[in-house]
Amino acid sequence: MNIWEVEFKNQKSSSRSDFWFCITEDDNGNYNFYASRHIIDCLNFHFPQLQAQSYKGWSGDNTQKLWIPCWKRDDATLKLEEIYKWADFAGNLCLWLPNKFTSTLFVKYNISDCLRYCIARDFNFWPPYVKDARTEAGEAEYRLKYKLETLSKDECKKYQNVLNEATYEMASLLPLYYNFEPVVVTTIPVGSDNKFSLAQELAKALQQRVNLNLCLPSLRISKHASKGLSVEDKLKAWHDIYSSNSNIDIDYSMIPNSNFIIVDDLYQSGITIRMYADFLKKHGAKNVYGISCVKSLRDDDNTRAKEM
Repeated sequence: MNIWEVEFKNQKSSSRSDFWFCITEDDNGNYNFYASRHIIDCLNFHFPQLQAQSYKGWSGDNTQKLWIPCWKRDDATLKLEEIYKWADFAGNLCLWLPNKFTSTLFVKYNISDCLRYCIARDFNFWPPYVKDARTEAGEAEYRLKYKLETLSKDECKKYQNVLNEATYEMASLLPLYYNFEPVVVTTIPVGSDNKFSLAQELAKALQQRVNLNLCLPSLRISKHASKGLSVEDKLKAWHDIYSSNSNIDIDYSMIPNSNFIIVDDLYQSGITIRMYADFLKKHGAKNVYGISCVKSLRDDDNTRAKEM
């Protein structure tokens, strides 16, 4: 096996991530790159040298292939070590979340899945589920969201730094065009009750770090708690909210032709983040990306008895 014959699959649960990437070198010195169709835009953005040295570019269906013949390859500019490092982090330490748990409901309610990419930094618990065996990001999210009043200033800063770094790392994976397209950091609309919003704090930190635009929408109407709602009931609730512009307090002038990064602290079924992405696209957003600090082990809804 050649040193570059490596395969990237999420080590935590490969069947639950859309990331797949493989590099091989044959006996004649030709390189073959294989990747899930889902990540081609990211590879082209971060590593344009792949296309430049390839013979025909990427081709294929769900699995795409790119061939670099030995007579075109230039290892000095190809920089396989950098590609390996990027793919190792993106594929083995993050979850690239597909929309397979709510797609039938989206069809039923005529809602398009508008997230170009949706990435979670980690699960909230180490799989398989063991009570209190949270990941680093899962522990930070839990403490800041549910135990904030018990934390010292140093503890609060420590957990916030964990999630801020996770948010920045995920944003850095995306094919964002900072030079010529507006990029806006945003969050799912929150109630106007002045309660602490972890997602908004993460969005603010990301916006300041990478100097992007910031959009923090809020609700002009009361929203019922979604803790006990099924996926379909949650979808219907958000569908009703987004049915009228008067329900959302947002600067609508920021939306057309902008790329949006929706920052969230926890991804479960994906309903809330994908419904907001649909709302942004219907108002003219160019691309919408989702990043979430943690993904729950549970995918469906909040109605199951076992607490994850």
